Amino acid sequence: MAVHSKKIKLSKLRINQQRFIRIDFENEEGIKQLIKQLPDVKWYNPLDCVFIPNTPYHLQSVFRLFKGLAWIDANALFQKRDLTKADTYTGLYQKYQRIKIGEKAKEALLLMLDRLEGLRYSVRTANIYLHCFEKFLSHYPSHDIDKIQKHEIEQYLLHLVRDREMSASTQNQTINAIKFYYEHILQWDTQYYHVQRPNKPTLLPKVISKWDIQNILNQATNIKHRALLACIYGGGLRVSEACHLRIKDIDSERMVINVRGGKGLQDRTTLLSTKTLEWLREYYKIYKPQEYLFEGEAKGKAYSPHSVRRLLDRYAKRAQITVKVTPHMLRHSFATHLLEDGVDLRYIQALLGHRSSKTTEIYTHVSTKEIKEFRNPLDSIFEK
Repeated sequence: MAVHSKKIKLSKLRINQQRFIRIDFENEEGIKQLIKQLPDVKWYNPLDCVFIPNTPYHLQSVFRLFKGLAWIDANALFQKRDLTKADTYTGLYQKYQRIKIGEKAKEALLLMLDRLEGLRYSVRTANIYLHCFEKFLSHYPSHDIDKIQKHEIEQYLLHLVRDREMSASTQNQTINAIKFYYEHILQWDTQYYHVQRPNKPTLLPKVISKWDIQNILNQATNIKHRALLACIYGGGLRVSEACHLRIKDIDSERMVINVRGGKGLQDRTTLLSTKTLEWLREYYKIYKPQEYLFEGEAKGKAYSPHSVRRLLDRYAKRAQITVKVTPHMLRHSFATHLLEDGVDLRYIQALLGHRSSKTTEIYTHVSTKEIKEFRNPLDSIFEK
């Protein structure tokens, strides 16, 4: 078959909140060699695909390279997301009912999906668990998955590290997905399938300065966007928590924000700044939300986390901040700035909703409060 009859499909891909172009193609040597010539092309293990940055330059490079050689299907790249189905359990049911896999495996995935929804896991977590478990099922297509042995699970996890070079974080997600099925669906004893977890690398949280925060909020001329970003930073909220705030969650008398059903389905209260309250009142008079504090295009529907990431990225660029700013960086910055202002770690832990104090202690590594009190030995060397 000639190379020009080949088809290359482009679609959207998100990795760590960054946008990329996913490239799927037939396993043909000529196409593979050309793919390698694309600028900044990389392999993504979890989805068995290659990807490039989602920029006009990189997109044009695909069309230039394969002009006259292959048909480029970019429909999925340009079509708008169906917000009525995206990020919902309905969308997950539709996806896994159509999936091409053995009937026994499909039944296991749908049972897992039912239980995840029943236990009120977030759609994002459910999607990760199902994807990881589907890969596990596909690895043992001829096995009775309900009779899998401990050593077979361990062999699969070792395969992910050795052959697929999977990160510790993704391996942990896979372990959690496998554990969920056998614990919650089959109700097996945890010791039966216990596996050694990898050491997760310690990564310092990324933070920006108070000056950067001020510049971002000043750039947010849309009062809805400014109030939303102020809630995230001023309350240390996760983006999903901010999007699902309801009007009644703002307690102006006690000056707190009530966060309901946060990570781990935990409720908590956090800070409400006077400036945030001022902007919220201004926003409410104009937009008059009905149920959720921040609604999307459809009345009564919550604002999407994807939209928050996009608008924050836009305002950060306008503020000429060179690093990529995400909603979670605002949360990290909130905690770090509190610590630098002398707030006790125990209070910060409660405001963030951390179960373990060890999670909160990571902010001591990025706070400059104590560091500034040290005298740099290089300065003492050159002191006159």
